[in-house]
Amino acid sequence: MIDNTSKDPVLLMCSPDFYEISGPDPETGKYANKFAEVSHKEFKKDPQAFVDRAKKQWGAYKSTLTTLGVSVMELEPKKGQGDLVFTADPTLSLVTQDALNADPRVITMTSRFSNTERQVEVEHNVRFVEGFDPARGIASAHFNTEGTGDNYYDPFRDVYWSGYTDNPSRANASAGRSDIRAHKGLEAVTGVPVVSMAVEEPFFHIDTCMTPLTNGHVIAYKDGMKPEAFETLMREGFERYDMNPDEYLILVDMEDAKQYACNLRCVGNTLIMPQVSEGLQDCLKSKGYEVVCLDMSVFINDGGAMHCLTNNLNEQRVKGGTCVQKGYERKLII
Repeated sequence: MIDNTSKDPVLLMCSPDFYEISGPDPETGKYANKFAEVSHKEFKKDPQAFVDRAKKQWGAYKSTLTTLGVSVMELEPKKGQGDLVFTADPTLSLVTQDALNADPRVITMTSRFSNTERQVEVEHNVRFVEGFDPARGIASAHFNTEGTGDNYYDPFRDVYWSGYTDNPSRANASAGRSDIRAHKGLEAVTGVPVVSMAVEEPFFHIDTCMTPLTNGHVIAYKDGMKPEAFETLMREGFERYDMNPDEYLILVDMEDAKQYACNLRCVGNTLIMPQVSEGLQDCLKSKGYEVVCLDMSVFINDGGAMHCLTNNLNEQRVKGGTCVQKGYERKLII
């Protein structure tokens, strides 16, 4: 059992024993994302070499997490389910509190994949969760949505940043995966306000183009989201709190974005991220963060990195957000 009263993260990971970069969809003739389209031919030359490299990179990441004191639980890999390694996608979990009950209420919400063959991952994840926490509530999404990959909880602001596309079909998978109609369901189940953000191809999940950091900063790639989404970020991330975006918004350039700079994992004030430019590392350090960069090239080849490879089963809701502790509060914008 996980201690649901603890604020410490418990990250779910899955070893890449059967990792692969899939070819084009047999129904649509399209690749799942632009990153896989570029790297699939290279993967086919020597699949075992890719798996070996993936295990090495994954192992280094796991070791870094455990060194920082993070608890890691492992999901059993399954042959023929190479995407299980991306544990962020099948579910999201939140520890919250009922108004009439002092005990924590734990919710795991399952995904509805646009690529329907991935739906088996949901069943595998739910069996795992129920095995160690049978009292946990399980809720199902009624529209396409993909776990923490497209629903990023921000404890500073107490909101979900949730990605979507206007056409969340398998034929459009490289341009987005989630349906905006799923956001009302997420809000109803968790009680957390949802900020809807339209993503821009090839950044198909919100966690590939932005991440809220521990102390209120947001790292983002402007061109990874629609222009109206960037306007939403400015309004809901900064204007609503009277926060200066010049101080709190960290924009990355195209080269760092393609290295999945925004797909990182926060452990307190330590940021574990792919191998990004020294300029970006220096910027993050100047904001008070420690930066650990690791080689994630094999996973970036398939459209994933640190955040995609982990799922916090013990995500704690901070009602009202930690922003209050730093002198900020959520304001009504008229």
